[in-house]
Amino acid sequence: MSDEEQEKLRDQNELIRHERKALVDPIAEKIAKFKMNWLSAPIRRAMNAAMKGKLVDPVEIAYRANEKYWVIMPEKN
Repeated sequence: MSDEEQEKLRDQNELIRHERKALVDPIAEKIAKFKMNWLSAPIRRAMNAAMKGKLVDPVEIAYRANEKYWVIMPEKN
Protein backbone atom coordinates (compact mmCIF):
# COMPACT_ATOMS: atom_id res chain seq x y z
CA MET A 1 0.00 0.00 0.00
CA SER A 2 1.40 3.36 -0.95
CA ASP A 3 1.80 6.28 1.44
CA GLU A 4 -1.11 8.10 -0.22
CA GLU A 5 -3.41 5.10 0.23
CA GLN A 6 -2.37 4.71 3.85
CA GLU A 7 -3.02 8.39 4.53
CA LYS A 8 -6.41 8.20 2.82
CA LEU A 9 -7.31 5.14 4.91
CA ARG A 10 -6.23 6.92 8.12
CA ASP A 11 -8.41 9.90 7.21
CA GLN A 12 -11.39 7.64 6.54
CA ASN A 13 -10.87 5.84 9.85
CA GLU A 14 -10.65 9.14 11.70
CA LEU A 15 -13.89 10.30 10.07
CA ILE A 16 -15.59 7.05 11.11
CA ARG A 17 -14.35 7.53 14.70
CA HIS A 18 -15.80 11.05 14.82
CA GLU A 19 -19.15 9.90 13.40
CA ARG A 20 -19.31 7.01 15.87
CA LYS A 21 -18.49 9.34 18.77
CA ALA A 22 -21.26 11.72 17.67
CA LEU A 23 -23.73 8.82 17.77
CA VAL A 24 -22.55 7.15 20.97
CA ASP A 25 -21.94 10.15 23.26
CA PRO A 26 -25.59 11.30 23.47
CA ILE A 27 -26.74 7.75 24.24
CA ALA A 28 -24.06 7.28 26.90
CA GLU A 29 -25.03 10.60 28.48
CA LYS A 30 -28.71 9.58 28.63
CA ILE A 31 -27.80 6.25 30.25
CA ALA A 32 -25.60 8.00 32.81
CA LYS A 33 -28.35 10.50 33.68
CA PHE A 34 -30.88 7.67 34.00
CA LYS A 35 -28.59 5.80 36.39
CA MET A 36 -27.98 8.95 38.42
CA ASN A 37 -31.71 9.64 38.73
CA TRP A 38 -32.52 5.99 39.45
CA LEU A 39 -30.02 5.76 42.30
CA SER A 40 -30.78 9.17 43.76
CA ALA A 41 -34.59 8.80 43.79
CA PRO A 42 -34.79 7.16 47.26
CA ILE A 43 -32.49 9.82 48.68
CA ARG A 44 -34.60 12.63 47.19
CA ARG A 45 -37.77 10.97 48.48
CA ALA A 46 -36.34 10.73 52.00
CA MET A 47 -35.12 14.32 51.93
CA ASN A 48 -38.48 15.63 50.71
CA ALA A 49 -40.26 13.64 53.43
CA ALA A 50 -37.85 14.94 56.07
CA MET A 51 -38.54 18.50 55.01
CA LYS A 52 -42.26 17.81 55.46
CA GLY A 53 -41.64 16.16 58.84
CA LYS A 54 -42.69 12.67 57.69
CA LEU A 55 -41.00 9.32 58.23
CA VAL A 56 -39.78 7.11 55.39
CA ASP A 57 -39.24 3.36 55.62
CA PRO A 58 -35.61 2.28 55.23
CA VAL A 59 -34.56 1.51 51.67
CA GLU A 60 -31.68 -0.78 50.71
CA ILE A 61 -30.11 -0.06 47.34
CA ALA A 62 -27.89 -2.69 45.74
CA TYR A 63 -25.31 -0.55 44.01
CA ARG A 64 -22.94 -3.28 42.84
CA ALA A 65 -22.64 -7.03 43.41
CA ASN A 66 -20.79 -6.56 46.71
CA GLU A 67 -21.94 -3.05 47.60
CA LYS A 68 -25.15 -1.68 49.05
CA TYR A 69 -26.22 1.52 50.63
CA TRP A 70 -29.21 2.34 52.79
CA VAL A 71 -31.41 5.36 53.09
CA ILE A 72 -32.80 5.53 56.61
CA MET A 73 -34.53 8.04 58.85
CA PRO A 74 -33.99 6.88 62.43
CA GLU A 75 -36.28 9.42 64.09
CA LYS A 76 -38.87 11.98 63.14
CA ASN A 77 -36.67 14.96 64.04
